[in-house]
Amino acid sequence: MIDRARDGIRYANRCACTMLGYDVAELLAMPISRLFGGEGAAVEAFLRAIETHGHGWTTSLTLRTNAGAFLPAEVLGFRVLGDEHRYVLVVASDRSRHRDRPG
Repeated sequence: MIDRARDGIRYANRCACTMLGYDVAELLAMPISRLFGGEGAAVEAFLRAIETHGHGWTTSLTLRTNAGAFLPAEVLGFRVLGDEHRYVLVVASDRSRHRDRPG
């Protein structure tokens, strides 16, 4: 769960931690820009589209792992009303697995 107003992650589940190699505390302390590693303009455009339409989908972003690698990701986002403001619920999957499958 992304908190745009605070430029951070509000909640992360165990699957996200396993996929990216972080523990929960590391993800909760991480700014959004670090998670998406240098794709600021593309991330902002994606988050703005979610704010406007209530949802969004992309395969053009990558996620930074704790080891420093960048995972190509399929990212779904949904606008969620929270306690003080809106959040973005993000569901991400590692697209590199798809490329490794025999054709």
